[in-house]
Amino acid sequence: MATHVSEMEKANRGQAIPEAMFLTLLVQSMPGCAIIIRNSDLKIVAANARFEHTLNYSHQEILSGELSFADVLCPDFLSRFLSFREKIKARSTDKSSYFVSKLRSTNGTVNEYFTHLAPVVLDQGGDQQLFSTILLHANNSSYEIPFSSFEARELYLSQLEKDEFGIVEWVTGMSTCFVSMGINRLIGSGQTTAEMAPQLLLSFFTDFQRRKLQVYCRKLIAHTSDFEINIPVNLRLSEERTFNIEGRSFEFGAERKKLVFCVKDITREQVIHQNYLRKVKELKESNKELEEFAYVASHDLQEPLRKISTFCDRLVTRYGDQLQGDGIQYLERALASAENMRVLINDLLEFSRISKTRQPFELLDLNLVFRVVKSDLELLLDESGARLNCSKLTEIEGVRSQLVQLLSNVIGNAIKFRDKGRTTVINVGAASVTNKEKVENELSIDEDYIRLTVSDNGIGFDDIYASRIFQIFQRLHGKTDYPGSGIGLAICKRIVEYHGGRMFATSKPGQGANFTMIFPVKQNVNFRNDL
Repeated sequence: MATHVSEMEKANRGQAIPEAMFLTLLVQSMPGCAIIIRNSDLKIVAANARFEHTLNYSHQEILSGELSFADVLCPDFLSRFLSFREKIKARSTDKSSYFVSKLRSTNGTVNEYFTHLAPVVLDQGGDQQLFSTILLHANNSSYEIPFSSFEARELYLSQLEKDEFGIVEWVTGMSTCFVSMGINRLIGSGQTTAEMAPQLLLSFFTDFQRRKLQVYCRKLIAHTSDFEINIPVNLRLSEERTFNIEGRSFEFGAERKKLVFCVKDITREQVIHQNYLRKVKELKESNKELEEFAYVASHDLQEPLRKISTFCDRLVTRYGDQLQGDGIQYLERALASAENMRVLINDLLEFSRISKTRQPFELLDLNLVFRVVKSDLELLLDESGARLNCSKLTEIEGVRSQLVQLLSNVIGNAIKFRDKGRTTVINVGAASVTNKEKVENELSIDEDYIRLTVSDNGIGFDDIYASRIFQIFQRLHGKTDYPGSGIGLAICKRIVEYHGGRMFATSKPGQGANFTMIFPVKQNVNFRNDL
């Protein structure tokens, strides 16, 4: 933001001081490494101690007024600096800009800096003198900006000024407060002044919100605590917006306090958040209705299906020897279809029961869970000739029956889709999840997770179907080739998600498949209650 100071304004503030002293005081108040240059000839007219120390220039060299910023700036960057300076001159004086520069110290060392350039206008008897403040941030790991090109980094930094936020600073006992240009933009005051009466700022709030803010301010003055609140604001044309206000207080002399407020317009974020909450609520209600429907429909279908199976069995038992031609074949097909329907209904019931479970979460040794699964699949493993290997697993909190079902389904799936031209090998393993994986899978960095994997050397599938295979009733093969209801992997994914985890698969045709299940080591009670 530009600084525009007249002699009258300085006198009103009790600062009727010479230009050089004023610029020196200004640069000394700036954070970090800072200088002020005269626009006409680029001479450095003031610098703070950090600049002198960082670039090894003596205080006398600065006071001489002979040192030019062009002498400090590497030649290749002079044109970039002049270009940015011209852009600022062409715009209104309340604008500033960022660019990337390389500066040379007196010992010849060259370093890269993120450079903030802002104009300063001094009025002296009607004549204006133009200066520029230059604030330097060393480009190192402590000020990391994740872009490699100058243009990308400059654009990133310039966006900081376009954010919908501003700063208010008020010292107790003063009749005015100082505001950044962001505040004027937020409230649409149309002003460019850096000073504003507190009453004007408070006029945008309702009586209730005004009293609320005053209570928080009194707490700040009493140093009881900082605060952060979201508060509705009525702007012009009855436009209601939501501001986030963060307040802090500092000592200012012996008996006064300085209150600093960061104000941000979060109306858009609030709207998005409210829409998100509404959609989540609607989705939960819809899922609950669908689960209830699936449960009731599946439960009610079992009785007529049982009768169909019973009467077909009686027909075969009592009248099988009287059936001629295709009659017995038709009955056998009806019985097979009834059995397929029974499996499908049971799978649907199992799918809908997962989120309804009231079984307790307990600390489970996955090694013991695996032994139960291996014992259950012993006959299937013998018939298929598959080898099942398992490295040492770990402990997690979970529902025992669900984890047994999960591993049984995934391993059974690997046996079902084996390559009959080679010995089937299935490997089960576990490892801790890294922070990188937590970020990639949108998991909490503060929680511990384990990654359970089941890999095989079966027929595999194309990766484009990696998400489809977890959808209910989705099949990649015909029922005659591979039996099943198409619900098994959907049940697996539901079990993993019920435990607060993630499940996904990777594969290539003919190269087997790898199923990954990520589980939190400890269960989040609040997460379970939200399901």
